[in-house]
Amino acid sequence: MKNYSDHMAQINYKSFVFELPRTCPHCNHSMTPDVVLRSPELININGETVISLLCQCIDCKEFFALTYKLLSHQHERYPNYFKTSLIPYNYSKYVEYDIPKEIEEFSPTFKEIYQQSQTAEAYNLNHIAGIGFRKSIEFLVKDFLINVVIDNDEEKSKISKLNLSQAIDKLHNQSMINLAKAATWIGNDETHYIKKYQDKDINDMKKYIRALSHHLSSEYLVLESASFINGN
Repeated sequence: MKNYSDHMAQINYKSFVFELPRTCPHCNHSMTPDVVLRSPELININGETVISLLCQCIDCKEFFALTYKLLSHQHERYPNYFKTSLIPYNYSKYVEYDIPKEIEEFSPTFKEIYQQSQTAEAYNLNHIAGIGFRKSIEFLVKDFLINVVIDNDEEKSKISKLNLSQAIDKLHNQSMINLAKAATWIGNDETHYIKKYQDKDINDMKKYIRALSHHLSSEYLVLESASFINGN
């Protein structure tokens, strides 16, 4: 069975075929939606002519919008009908990555985990988000030590096997240690049945992670500038 159904409509004395998706974006049931409304006039977006349809699921009765680009060539299955192309919508929530860009130069995995945790939080998946932010701290600290601070391969291997608390103690700046520990303690709380720090939450953890990332970013740039100067 086709994963779409054909809908015909006449627009400005031309007949078009619209391929309607056969799955409801709300209930995910397979069905042929009802087209209940069409935009009253053609819309020009970036030089392309588009039109929108308002559809209704025949199962859950929810509404959803579809926008199509009108094409100038004829449909291969229907003589005298022109083709259209569905423009996919993206309803994903926007999250702002608020970490210094230098961090991803030595810990791209941290960025992935942190952004995924931000997305989980944006969708109110706070129990999952807290655990994700806790994981991001481990990658941030260990990647900084392994890729920025330590040159010896044997020592790098040892760092990767330490628990997070031991790795944090390897940071040479007390401010970094304090921020990393505070963020980790709150993160650990997110994995426990009973919270130990009732007055702290994910927002506090993110605050400490951001501050820590600025410290590490500054240290990274200091070492980079020293290497530049010494090399000249």
